[in-house]
Amino acid sequence: MLDPATSWAATGATVADDLHALTDIRPTVVFGPEAATTAGDLYLTLGSADTSLGDEGYRMEVGGVLKIRARAVAGAFHGTRGVLRLLRRSGTITGDAARDLTAGDEPVPHPTPWWENLVRDRGYGRLNGLTPMVCGRGLTDAEIAVLVGRDDRHPVPLTP
Repeated sequence: MLDPATSWAATGATVADDLHALTDIRPTVVFGPEAATTAGDLYLTLGSADTSLGDEGYRMEVGGVLKIRARAVAGAFHGTRGVLRLLRRSGTITGDAARDLTAGDEPVPHPTPWWENLVRDRGYGRLNGLTPMVCGRGLTDAEIAVLVGRDDRHPVPLTP
C-alpha cells in the first residue's frame, strides 16, 4: 500500500513487478492511509521526521505490516530493495526495526573477487562485454589487466 499523500510515479508498479519475479505472487498496488493497512501489507510512506536518513535512507519497521518510512521517494525505493534482499535470502522477514542510511556519493570500491564474479555471471548470460564503472569512476588499466589475467576462462571483453 502506498501513502496517497505522495506522488509515487512508477514505484508501486516496479515493486509489484519485482516481488512477482521473486515470489511468483503479484501484489496489488493500493493507495491508502496507514490506518487502512492490514496484516501482510507493505506500506511505503514519506512520513519520517528522521533527518539523518537524508534523501536515500529509510527506516524499516517489521510487524504485521511491513512499513518503509523515508524522507524522499528514493529512500522509500531503496527500502523496497532491502525487502527484496531479505526475501531472497530467507523467504521471510523477521525482526523489529532497522535504519539504512545512504553511503553518500563516494565511489565504493569493489574487491577483485566481486569483479571476477561479475565477469563470470556475464559469461553465463552470454553477455559479450563489460565497461567497468563504479559511480562514474572506471577501473584503471592495471585493475582491468588483473581481472583479464585472473579470469581469462570467461572471455567477456573488458574495456576501460
